[in-house]
Amino acid sequence: EREMETLLIHGLLHLAGYDHSADDWEQDEMCKRQMALVGATPCGCPILEG
Repeated sequence: EREMETLLIHGLLHLAGYDHSADDWEQDEMCKRQMALVGATPCGCPILEG
């Protein structure tokens, strides 16, 4: 359930124009927004996990 929520938020951020492969700043910004929306810790961020 938590993973589905995280993937949904991640996909919505992509639809909003975020691209974690663009540059480090955008990757960090996308992860911060994802963590704020999901309430995950940094280790729960798929972007940081690879």
